[in-house]
Amino acid sequence: MLVSQSKFKLILAVFFVSLFFVLPLSYLVAVREIGTDTENYRYSFYLFKEYGYISNEMGVYFFAWLTLLLGGGEELYFWFLFLFLIFLLNLNYFGFFSSFSVNSQSDNLFYLFYLVFLGLYFFSTWFHVVSLSVLRHGIALLLLYYSIFHFLKGDAFKFILIFCMAALFHVSVVLFLPFIFMINRSSTLFYFVFSLAAILYPLGVIEGFVELFSSVTGIPLYSKIVSYSEENLRYYGFDYRYYVYTLFWAVFGFLVFKLFPSDDEGGAHEKVLKVYCSLAMMLFVFGFASFSNRYGLFSWLFLPILQVLLIERVVRTQYILHFISFFLFLMGIASYLLFILQ
Repeated sequence: MLVSQSKFKLILAVFFVSLFFVLPLSYLVAVREIGTDTENYRYSFYLFKEYGYISNEMGVYFFAWLTLLLGGGEELYFWFLFLFLIFLLNLNYFGFFSSFSVNSQSDNLFYLFYLVFLGLYFFSTWFHVVSLSVLRHGIALLLLYYSIFHFLKGDAFKFILIFCMAALFHVSVVLFLPFIFMINRSSTLFYFVFSLAAILYPLGVIEGFVELFSSVTGIPLYSKIVSYSEENLRYYGFDYRYYVYTLFWAVFGFLVFKLFPSDDEGGAHEKVLKVYCSLAMMLFVFGFASFSNRYGLFSWLFLPILQVLLIERVVRTQYILHFISFFLFLMGIASYLLFILQ
């Protein structure tokens, strides 16, 4: 693989991006005054610091403990969390692109698409949300994606280990476990189940199935979902905007991979599309109560990984790719900077 053949260039590229872009942004993130959950994280850090009280999943408290060990405060705590998010982004890119891209053996294209990848993430509203507000959810999802990568590579030990790490940051990722095993099913069966879920979700049928499942098994899944912030009716249940947005990328990705042939051997691109579709089913199956968008986030945060492969499939001229890569990267950084400074 390219990652093992060009480690020096790889480290150099990451170092350059980190030194000139990520580290300055990380400082601004650490001292931020925005993010709907920022005060909640500050308060939980205070409770842990003063009383050793743990109110959330254990994973995030490793960074609180490390911060206190170094004698730091909440700014250092947020700094560590942001850098860990960026670290996970890098792991996912180097994992998915080196294994599922037809251009992974080209040093030049590998780094051009790296800029595209970072630009898409920094431009993404969903990355804004997870890096400045729902931090535990964002870290858990990026760990989940990396565990899926190892699942697709057939490395059961790393898959289980990283999946468990993801659950330490946000236990909701456990709900995705049944969908993981759908990815390796035949395309006919997979897309049939996906289409069925997409059709039944707006009709409200799947909610009934989940309620019946909970009733028969005694597992309080349905009650846990409907009782989450039940006094708050924001983003409640089916929302046609989230539904269309989620479904669009599945259909668009399918059409691009069919209409633009490539040297993709073994259906590598299709596997990534199936990962996105399986993540999208989280919204279709569990998005029937308050804050249904938290289930949509499972697939939305994955989008830049899929979009990089879509651009790779469509853009064949290197001059255009050079322009797109630098344009998206700079626009992404500018967008994120403006969001922080607003």
